[in-house]
Amino acid sequence: MIYDGSFSNKKIVGQGVTSQLLSDHNIQVFSENTIEQLKELLDNA
Repeated sequence: MIYDGSFSNKKIVGQGVTSQLLSDHNIQVFSENTIEQLKELLDNA
């Protein structure tokens, strides 16, 4: 979820520009909701 840019606190489904660019280049992106996945990835590295 991202903010829609209208400054009304409305969120829409999608990724931000930077997050999308990183994903497009096969760089994993983590949010506060997926931090446990990052921890597991680092623990198993």
